[in-house]
Formats: sequence, structure tokens, C-alpha cells
Amino acid sequence: MKITTNNAIVGELTKLNPDVIKVVLITDKKINFLAGQYFDIKYKGFEYRSFSIANMPGTNQLEFHIRLIDSGEFTHFIFEKLKLGDSVKINGPKGDFYLRDGDKDILFVAGGTGIAPIKSIIEGLIASKDKRNITFYWGVRNECDLYSNLPKKWQQLANITYIPVLSENQKWQGKSGFVHNAILEDIDNFNNYSVYACGPPIMAESVATSFVTKGMKKDHFYSDSFSFNSRNK
Repeated sequence: MKITTNNAIVGELTKLNPDVIKVVLITDKKINFLAGQYFDIKYKGFEYRSFSIANMPGTNQLEFHIRLIDSGEFTHFIFEKLKLGDSVKINGPKGDFYLRDGDKDILFVAGGTGIAPIKSIIEGLIASKDKRNITFYWGVRNECDLYSNLPKKWQQLANITYIPVLSENQKWQGKSGFVHNAILEDIDNFNNYSVYACGPPIMAESVATSFVTKGMKKDHFYSDSFSFNSRNK
């Protein structure tokens, strides 16, 4: 898909929790991309930063879930100074984290704001009435990090199973610990799964390494950890 540079206007700024903000950018024309891909965003005075798209293709709006990074100048600017109506440049789409055709069951694994591109893909699967079985694990630290109720609603619309996993909340009654370990407790063999993982690099690496030992085919594993590297600060 062709990469282009376009102007966009900030159309929405909504805090999803204390350290995640939803940013919606509006362009003057529909932007083509594949669900799961990302765009680079540039505001004057900053270099381009990369963020996953959280909405489905087909409109002139791009939704992003941006986490506040303690040492990140750009994310602090977004949280503290970016305003509705501000103009930014976007460059994309980019990335090879998108849905592949096939008949295997689909396993999505998100860490934190890694839910963003997975949201885009799942909403597309729901809209297309895809018949594959879908399991979605969302690993976060505390309950407040489960900043979206959409996964619960997805279960009512399609053949989707949603399991949140918390790593730091001792009072949590659901799955706890590292998300890849929680999945290993539930699934013995990954031979019949296509696995899509998005989150911190260590999470994606743990998923890849441990699932292969349990039957996952390497060519049925897709990951994206760009959202958490230094370019996004």
C-alpha cells in the first residue's frame, strides 16, 4: 500500500485513563490502510513518532491510543499542550501487522496500548462476519489499565472469547501474572492458531519463544512492538 504524507487536524482528545489518551485525527480525504498498521505523526518542533491505528479503515479519521511516557517529551506534549484543531502531519500507512487469510483459529495477545491495532483488526472481523474462532488476551498491570469496555461487547457480537490478565493487582479475581504464562495455562497446543501479538518487545518475544515450544508455527506468528520503542516518546 502506498505511503503518503498528509495534513490532519486534531478532532478529539479523550483521556481513557490517567496515562492513556485517545487522539483522533481528521483528514480532508479517506486514508487507505490495512487494519493493524501504523502511521508516523509529526507536530512542529518534533520528529515523527509512530503509533498504531485503533479504528477500522474506510473513513477520513484515524484513532490512536497514546500512553504517557515519563521521559517522553512528545507524549507529555500531547497530554499537556496539544489542542483540538491543531494541525499535524501524518505519514503512512506502514507495518506488516495485519490480518492474514486462513482457516486457523485466531489468538490475539495485547500488552497495554497494544490493544489499539488489535481493536482495528477485531472490529473488521466483526464487520465482515468472519467465522473463525477468536481469543483475545489483554495483559495489563492494574485494573485501571483496562481502559476500554469494548472487548466485553465484542463477545456479544461474534465468536470472541476475551480474557484480561493483570500482573500487579493482588485483589484481582481473574487471570494474573504475565500474559503469556496465563495463556500457556489455558492452551496446551498452538498448532491450530494464528497468533497476533502487540505490546512491549519482551512480551512479544516471550510469546514467540514459549508458544513455538507448544506447537505454534513460526509462519503463523505476527508481532508488532514498535509502539513501545524510543521513537514514540
